[in-house]
Amino acid sequence: MGKPLAYNTRQKVTQDVIISIKDNQGQIVRGYLSVLNVFKDYYSEFYQQESQPSCDLGERISQYLSKTPGLRLLADESCQLATPITLDEITAALGSLPNGKATGPDMIPMYFFKFFLGELEDDILALFKSVEDGVQVLGS
Repeated sequence: MGKPLAYNTRQKVTQDVIISIKDNQGQIVRGYLSVLNVFKDYYSEFYQQESQPSCDLGERISQYLSKTPGLRLLADESCQLATPITLDEITAALGSLPNGKATGPDMIPMYFFKFFLGELEDDILALFKSVEDGVQVLGS
């Protein structure tokens, strides 16, 4: 009984490893470090792309609210939304989300962001501030 269970478990682990991937030229790359480099190159290029600025965040909120019947903000709520987002707010939001869920189409699980928040906090805060400034985030 123990050997088949160990065999099946070992098979499952090996099935979850990416052994090959196509690089940006379409060539198949094999090997642990080579696959990691393809991922690193892809995400480095992806996050360094320039985004086009979109309309003002306050204007977008006003447009949304004007289209939503019966939903109005009080003056203090409106002022609160207009203040810059803080790292404490981001940390609280991340802490309230379940670990098993991915945050978006990149399928990076929530526990990754929670675990590495100390290393990522400046980048995450910069991302949210750029969205507040009207920069369109890639893929949104």
